[in-house]
Amino acid sequence: MRGLLIHMTPLAPDQAGVVSVLFALGGLIVLVDAGGCTGNICGFDEPRWRTHPCALFSAGLRDMDAILGRDDRLIAKTEEAAKHLHPAFIALVGTPVPAVIGTDLAGIASVLEKRCRIPSFAIATTGTGLYDAGASAAYTTVLKRFAKTTTPKEPQSLGVFGATPLDVGTKQEAIKAHFLRQGYKRVRIHGEDGLSSFTEAAHVTENLVLAPAGLAAAQWMAEHCGIPYTIDYPLIENAIVEAASTRQTILCVHQTVLGQSYAKAIAQKNPQASILLASFCMTAPFASAIHLRDEEDLFTLVATQKIDCILGDTSLQALFDAKTLETIRWLDIPHYAVSSRL
Repeated sequence: MRGLLIHMTPLAPDQAGVVSVLFALGGLIVLVDAGGCTGNICGFDEPRWRTHPCALFSAGLRDMDAILGRDDRLIAKTEEAAKHLHPAFIALVGTPVPAVIGTDLAGIASVLEKRCRIPSFAIATTGTGLYDAGASAAYTTVLKRFAKTTTPKEPQSLGVFGATPLDVGTKQEAIKAHFLRQGYKRVRIHGEDGLSSFTEAAHVTENLVLAPAGLAAAQWMAEHCGIPYTIDYPLIENAIVEAASTRQTILCVHQTVLGQSYAKAIAQKNPQASILLASFCMTAPFASAIHLRDEEDLFTLVATQKIDCILGDTSLQALFDAKTLETIRWLDIPHYAVSSRL
């Protein structure tokens, strides 16, 4: 059965990617679910819960609410929360329930905006996609709604897309520090620096894409604001590069921007090495990257290509028996969306 996961934990879904982008923006986020999707985000997909508050609510749909499509209850509860919290915006985030019954989330958001006089929008995720698709949709939705496309540029300023915890863990400050040392005067991490990082997104002179989830947003900024972008992940670990460069057939299983950065560094050390990129998530913008549909694809790839080194989250070791692991040098690069491990 394609897509079946027996040994791996489920990957973070699309609604988790949406919340990861919206988490620190000061809005009221409503997951239109029965409670389980919100629980997964709070328990597994969002490490910032430990240190930062967020107005994230579950719609708390009961069986009959879902069956009968009682949108009036959702509107009333959201309106009441907005009166108390005075959020910067209201975001309705889709889950499997509204997807199955065909809830008009955009229509409900329009009603809420008129009643509450607060910018409101919907992101119609379904819970069947992966986190990077949801994050990508969230980036572009917020940009289109709030970005001022004609603003003066701040010299030597950088915007960063794709730096959510699901892709980079808790390295946001390290990313900022890295580029400040490179000579940039201002570094804006979209999704970390409040809603102003989107309203003033066009202030920057260039953008950086750290993960495939940020690519569509950077492309939109290039088209509508004339801001160029590069694709790179700067925080590669030299110890991992050194260890991998002693091997001949290397596989990186992660988000592909990170994987490509490691592949470049390893190739410089060992030009004779065969280096493969693979991901369960988006493979763009790298045409040569291998899309893994399920555990079987990864297991088959390792066997047929005779992989002797893997760069990836150690939770993936559960797919292989002890004899196989004895032949592979495993270099740990945690991927929070895969294992919820920082």
